[in-house]
Amino acid sequence: MKKGKLTYKNLFALLMSLGFIEETEEGSGRQGARVFFHEPTETILLFRNKGSQEVSPADILSTEVHLQAKGIVRQPLESLFSSLTVNK
Repeated sequence: MKKGKLTYKNLFALLMSLGFIEETEEGSGRQGARVFFHEPTETILLFRNKGSQEVSPADILSTEVHLQAKGIVRQPLESLFSSLTVNK
């Protein structure tokens, strides 16, 4: 992200604003994993729980591809993040 770091915490908030619900289960054997589900499109996204760390380029690309392929969004993840931070 050029204008500011996109942290996993920010990414998770963005996903929630897009209608994802977090389905992370305590003690599920997926240590440190965060699971997000978008019911209308049956999209599941899984991330390692990294909180305040910057989102990896691979996770940015993967998330963007999934969101666009499922028709959840059309714009790049960077513009979604920018609009989310501008509106706060």
